[in-house]
Amino acid sequence: MEPCETIRRFVVFDIGKTNTRAILADLASGQEIETLRMENRVLPGPPYPHLDVEELWLFLMRSLREFAAGARIGGVIVIAHGATFALIDDSGLVLPVLDYEFVGPDELAEAYDRLRPPFERTGTPRMPGGLNIGAQLFWLRSRFPNRVAQAQHALFWPQYWTWRLTGRAVSEISYASSHGDVWDLRTRIPAGGTMADVTGGLFPGLAPAHELAGVIRPDLAHAHGLPEGIPVHVGAHDSSLALVPHAGAGKREPLVVMPTGTWLTAFAIGVERMPAGGMLGVMASLDIFGHLVPNFRFMAGKARVDLLAEEDHELPACPAEHCELRQEPENGRFRLVDSRTGQPVRLPVPDGGRKADHLDRLLAREAVRGMQAIGAKGVIHMTGPFAGNRAFTQALEKYWPFPIELRSYEESLVDQVTALFREAGR
Repeated sequence: MEPCETIRRFVVFDIGKTNTRAILADLASGQEIETLRMENRVLPGPPYPHLDVEELWLFLMRSLREFAAGARIGGVIVIAHGATFALIDDSGLVLPVLDYEFVGPDELAEAYDRLRPPFERTGTPRMPGGLNIGAQLFWLRSRFPNRVAQAQHALFWPQYWTWRLTGRAVSEISYASSHGDVWDLRTRIPAGGTMADVTGGLFPGLAPAHELAGVIRPDLAHAHGLPEGIPVHVGAHDSSLALVPHAGAGKREPLVVMPTGTWLTAFAIGVERMPAGGMLGVMASLDIFGHLVPNFRFMAGKARVDLLAEEDHELPACPAEHCELRQEPENGRFRLVDSRTGQPVRLPVPDGGRKADHLDRLLAREAVRGMQAIGAKGVIHMTGPFAGNRAFTQALEKYWPFPIELRSYEESLVDQVTALFREAGR
């Protein structure tokens, strides 16, 4: 790996749940040069709702070609949202990449719950639909046993793209340990015992996120008009990359890193102890450097979109302190319910008030409740859409007794990648 100072152009593929960005950055100056975007699609099936992998692939190749036309590319790294994996053999996918919002895995919840490891080993709470990778894989084994039997590897979402670019199959610890049920936090290997029948040796060995996985395959370079020899790095979980500038060597003072988007995640840096399980959204994972990090996650962005789109005028108003978010299992949509009765309600909005502002205050309160549950303390470093949401940040300032620092998404992402390679070179 070349030092950051000599890499003038670097490409970051940031695959979010809703949108994907291709960012051309100058790591020497820490500047974003150009960003291309596309909206992700979920295809309805058959055989089940799945991600539009080929449209993503075309976007990645077009972006690389456009960026390479202007300057030499010194490296490529893929970061991606969680709870997603690909089953592959030598020729490619053996099954479509399941959308984690698909509720199909819940059909086998009772049987799967008898197999999954305890929270104390994996830091993983039981989550609905496909939000536990183990539940996805268990369901796929049951419904498509012959297809799964063909698979040579199960690749986490960033590493699927790394493999497709280079031909090298690896796993990475920040993704492997993120609410999947599939990795043991203590042993740093795939969960054994009854889960061995689910994982079946499909996950390849670990490699650091910064490590050089290889170079873009010569046949791809030729087919897409790219220069040969472009380096490709292992890649990482998107939320975990956000920790790097704050959790590198010698940086373990208490603080909170809060990337936001479809998901809001609060990482308690400097705590390094397993939180008590039981509260929805509370979990623990390992960061890119292998540190234990308690964290709290909820789909704040999706909940906001769902609730603002809902026509709820006929519902009874409920005081905010008695409202709670609830996700409907049949369709994944969020509703507000009265915590005392479980009945659907709406927030009271005074004349002249904005429903969005009241909802943002409720979401901020939920974030604080989660941070308290994981023992978080200190300054909040927030990135993503909620960092530009004044009603949300004002409410957070009211509820949280420490300062809040806000950064734009693309600017902070370039900083994160730069920090990753800086820390790797120590």
